[in-house]
Amino acid sequence: MFAQDICLDLMPVGGNSSSKPSFAAELLGDQQSGELARQILDSICQRGGNRRPRFSAALLCNAIGRVAGALATTGLAAYEILRDKEKGHICRLHKVPTQGLHRFFNGYLQVIPKCDRDYWSRSHAFVRTQDVWRISMPTALGGSSGLKRTIAKLAKLNRLSSEFSTTELENPAGLPANLAPRYFAETDFVKAKVTSKYGWDTRDYTISRWTEFYFCYKQLKFRWVQACIREHIVDQINALFRKHGMEAQIAVRGLPTAAEILSIRQSVVDGQTSFEDALERSRVT
Repeated sequence: MFAQDICLDLMPVGGNSSSKPSFAAELLGDQQSGELARQILDSICQRGGNRRPRFSAALLCNAIGRVAGALATTGLAAYEILRDKEKGHICRLHKVPTQGLHRFFNGYLQVIPKCDRDYWSRSHAFVRTQDVWRISMPTALGGSSGLKRTIAKLAKLNRLSSEFSTTELENPAGLPANLAPRYFAETDFVKAKVTSKYGWDTRDYTISRWTEFYFCYKQLKFRWVQACIREHIVDQINALFRKHGMEAQIAVRGLPTAAEILSIRQSVVDGQTSFEDALERSRVT
């Protein structure tokens, strides 16, 4: 749920935002670079075919969502850069699994899972560094290692909850009447502590366990995390364009930036902004 919620409302659904009518995405640059940029974004969305895609806010939202999905799950996303055989320029990206991907001298060594080795007729593959686009969680959020530690702790809590539920079903009369509610309440508290860097609300939208201020504070922090990821992905895509000599740049306007969300949160702390207004101003969808 944690990884799913990070990607939820990261970008306006379908490229349309009801709360931010000024939201717009633009692709700046010359015509040739723009065409290549559209093909790259289309390949990130994992769409097949040799069509010439049209740039739109929906295309960008889909591409950012795809990359964010990988980042929220493993903290890393890796793509092999495919080039035009005749002209040699970058034309598409092909997603590769990060599990078994290792930096090796001037490239990356991909260890192929045993179950797939017969299909590929090999146990490993080597790709040059210049032929791989690799993106990780922003360092401000702890990077990929910080996210992996958080997910590992959440997985341990989920296993404990499953074991407790099984015990409760097998021996309902052997447990105190108030033990189960107290156990799951304390588990939610631990989840909130484990994910405090991200401000995840653990999908508990009631005010019974949190004060209204703390609930709003966490919501704003989580939206700041999403803004950091959104801006990081756009910056890295633009850096990929520049690295390969493309005069193209993605510009996003109308959505609350990470800096703006921090400013909104501080105004809440100072008592200058209401909870309702702060949450509305920080919304994306």
